[in-house]
Amino acid sequence: TLNEGHMLWLAAGFPSTSLGWGMAVHPRVDIGVYGQIVYTSPADVSDSTIGFGGGGGISTRIGLIQGRIAAALVLEFDATVHSPGSETLALLNLGSPALHFSFRIRNSLALHAAIRADLRFLTEPQNFMWGVEVGGGITGRLTLRLFLFCTAFYGPTVTGTERNGTVALEVLV
Repeated sequence: TLNEGHMLWLAAGFPSTSLGWGMAVHPRVDIGVYGQIVYTSPADVSDSTIGFGGGGGISTRIGLIQGRIAAALVLEFDATVHSPGSETLALLNLGSPALHFSFRIRNSLALHAAIRADLRFLTEPQNFMWGVEVGGGITGRLTLRLFLFCTAFYGPTVTGTERNGTVALEVLV
């Protein structure tokens, strides 16, 4: 946190880089906004066409259980636009509800797991993408106010030529 319930984060990788800001609006509710740039199609990592785009969204986290063991419901709504050539596509995240679980080992170390019902719509070609993603990760405290999150997810958010899920690795500071 930056101060009294505020958080700033940066996630860089492929096919996008995101910058976000979140704040606590209640002891159990966080709301965040974020923007991102994409370097290639946000819907298909097998598409090697380089082209820039961007988008943004809003996320809400509702704490269900707090303490050494924690659980939260997370909802994300966002839109990403990409224009690799003459066509323009948009990828819309339609909420994708997720349950996140956390187990704090020490004050400076925690393990995480999540399950997400991925709900997305692609405009070109028109395609409704859905499925279940599972993931896990670890959070480590680097300094009093700086944390490093490493997570790995598997599911349909990022697809390839076979149209099945591809492992996605996130490192979030």
